[in-house]
Amino acid sequence: MWRFFKRMKDRNRLRKGLIDEVFHPMFEPYQGQEVVSLDCETTSLDTREAEIVSIAAVIVSKNRIFAARCFDVRVQAPKSLSSDSIKIHKLRAIDLEGGLPLLTCLRELLEFVGNRPIIGYYLSYDIAILERYMRQSFGFGFPNKLIEISQFYARKSRQPFGAAAHDLRLDTILHQLKLPFLPRHNALDDAITVGLIYIRLSNT
Repeated sequence: MWRFFKRMKDRNRLRKGLIDEVFHPMFEPYQGQEVVSLDCETTSLDTREAEIVSIAAVIVSKNRIFAARCFDVRVQAPKSLSSDSIKIHKLRAIDLEGGLPLLTCLRELLEFVGNRPIIGYYLSYDIAILERYMRQSFGFGFPNKLIEISQFYARKSRQPFGAAAHDLRLDTILHQLKLPFLPRHNALDDAITVGLIYIRLSNT
């Protein structure tokens, strides 16, 4: 519900001309068949404090993942980069040398995504962090349709509703769908993995 009201507020800002015209196409209804699989690697699991170290996205259309046209960027090392977070995403400060400013990454990401629906695993986490920065810099959050792949899987599996009825761990989903296990905690590999799940589920 909170997302609905925020999107209404964003559309009101759009009508008042308070959002840069370059972003206006994102608010148009999407008519195609593509979706964008999105993933971020961050310094924390707390959406209020986490800083982004890498962002990846791939376009998925019908039975294809356009990996060659992927969006895959590393961000300038944030101040909160720590040994604990490095253990998860394996990106050290030296690995982020030459990384782009976050504002540049966000602009390029929004251009890449356009108005396509966005899919992801625990997508609300990535969206919350990205929108924290988007609202600061651009004055709006994603107007796109969002598809949580674990819930998509739960609906497609047609099991009785209830927390105990579904094991929604990513490894379990991959095992049940007989899909390959790509390396985890790499933004591009995670985005491709979600794309594979989406394709398999869309054809069942």
